Amino acid sequence: AKERERLAKEAARTAAVVERWLSDLIGAVEKESARAQRAAEAMARAEAEAKIKAEAAAARRAAAAARELEKAELVAAAKAAREAERHKKEAMREEEERTKHMRKVRQLASRHLVFLNLDVVGAERARDGGDDGGGSDTDSDSCSDAGRRAGDSAAAAAGRDGVRVRVSFSFPAAGCISRLHEGLERLLNEYDYTSKERLSKEHRWCKLIEGMETGLQASLGSRFAVRSSMGCGCWARVPWLAVSDPTESTQAGLYVQYLFRADCSAVYLCLGQGTSKLKAAFGLGEAHAHLAAVGDFVRTKCAKLFDGELPFDLAGEIDLRAGAGAALAADYERAAIISVMYERGAVPPEATLKEHLHAMIDAYSSILEDDTYQNEIKAPNDARLQLAAPAKRGRGGRGRGRG
Repeated sequence: AKERERLAKEAARTAAVVERWLSDLIGAVEKESARAQRAAEAMARAEAEAKIKAEAAAARRAAAAARELEKAELVAAAKAAREAERHKKEAMREEEERTKHMRKVRQLASRHLVFLNLDVVGAERARDGGDDGGGSDTDSDSCSDAGRRAGDSAAAAAGRDGVRVRVSFSFPAAGCISRLHEGLERLLNEYDYTSKERLSKEHRWCKLIEGMETGLQASLGSRFAVRSSMGCGCWARVPWLAVSDPTESTQAGLYVQYLFRADCSAVYLCLGQGTSKLKAAFGLGEAHAHLAAVGDFVRTKCAKLFDGELPFDLAGEIDLRAGAGAALAADYERAAIISVMYERGAVPPEATLKEHLHAMIDAYSSILEDDTYQNEIKAPNDARLQLAAPAKRGRGGRGRGRG
């Protein structure tokens, strides 16, 4: 019995120990499970936070990249706009440079305005002729006397009071354009290079030749450049009016020109050559040989172009009567290839002058378009002048003027 009691107690103690052990084990397992769960939750939170941070960082990088791309696009667009504006300005400058000979014509065209004035007057004033002439003083002052044209018209308007409307209009002056016949005759009759009057742009002779220049430029358009000169510092012995292709130098190339005799007994229409650059680059002898060779080529070409009805002298002999020591006039005489002379008091009508001029310009254009002239005369000559130019500048010299 004691043994059974002892065994029972031993079994109870063992069971208690096992129970405690199991309880401790279960508690430890539960604690470990809770810890593992907390760790998993912490890891999940950390992963979620890391994912959120990664997504935020990616979003920031994407936004930064988008901003950089937008900035780069804006910079590129601004650069392209500046480049386009630069090209536009360069094109405008090139066009302005190419057509600078049209500047006077454009300035004249900008003044082609019509001034209008409306006056509402009663019937009595309308029958009496209204006020003293119609049109405002401001409008009248806006037009020069030479170019003023005015007209008044009156129309009855509906109404019991018999109101009338007077319309007055006026046009700007066109006096700054001179016809060839008038301009040539006036210069031949008035010009005197020994005059003591001061040379200035506002002088009547300068205004006269400028009017012819502007009129010819407006007539010929941008295809040709028209220039003129009455002298530089003092009155020229031989005033001139020249028409040239913008690509042709008047110091070494071909051009059409009006040359006035020093005594103003006549004026010549010539197809001639520039000489100043040739003499400076090649020397006098070679320059004269070049002039003679080009002259022969042009005369041969023109002999086939002109019909017998035109009064052109293919020998191109002119006498400017400038006297000894007039080197520039002598160059003009030597460089003339084809010419026709108009004597003072016998200048042909405007239509005949234009016919001769356009015939000369047509021949001039045909020569410039000739492959032989371009490839065997102009191109080699321009290349030699280009090579000679740096050496000349290095010696401190620079050719100026025309001829």
